[in-house]
Amino acid sequence: MTGARPGTAPARLALRAGDLEPARERLDAFLDAHAPPERVRYVAHLVLEECMTNLLMHAFPGDASHPIDASIERDAQGFVFRLSDDGPPFDPTVGADPTPPRTIEEARIGGLGLMLVRRMARSVEYRRDGTVNRLTVRFAT
Repeated sequence: MTGARPGTAPARLALRAGDLEPARERLDAFLDAHAPPERVRYVAHLVLEECMTNLLMHAFPGDASHPIDASIERDAQGFVFRLSDDGPPFDPTVGADPTPPRTIEEARIGGLGLMLVRRMARSVEYRRDGTVNRLTVRFAT
């Protein structure tokens, strides 16, 4: 993760399951430097983990060769998280929220992450540039 100053190039991360922990550490270092409220720290981690996990599970299952770019920066309204990858087109801004289970027995792990990201962010924007997915998530302080 990069982004201490506007215009800083995103850090390039090879897509492997082990990359999530180094990305968390870089995110924490960035957040420590900006001392945001705990809610912002929570949202930043949620966005990073949900986006990375979705890529690892759905876009590139078992394939560590696909790089992703991730960055976070501070702007006048809060924080901006950017993620780009060369996976299949996927727009996380569309689609209905999952239906809640009627009983605890029907409940399943997973499937709520993107809904949480959309609800907690100030805005979520997606665009496809050629063969690249570009996701921008903005959240307020």
